[in-house]
Amino acid sequence: MLDVHLQKEEKQLIEEAKHVGVLVYPTSNAYIRAAPVSTLQFGFGGLHHDDIITGVSKIHKAWAGGHS
Repeated sequence: MLDVHLQKEEKQLIEEAKHVGVLVYPTSNAYIRAAPVSTLQFGFGGLHHDDIITGVSKIHKAWAGGHS
């Protein structure tokens, strides 16, 4: 899980990751009250180390504003 400290809502972060081909999952449904920051869950199970590195790089670029 990752706490994302950006001025973006959980839904926007998920859509931006999806746009670059990476799936991340919400955690907001696990909270009774609103989460203090956007916290997302990653599903790394079954992925090769190189694929994880590539996915994290894509998410970083997407969330920084440079969809590549």
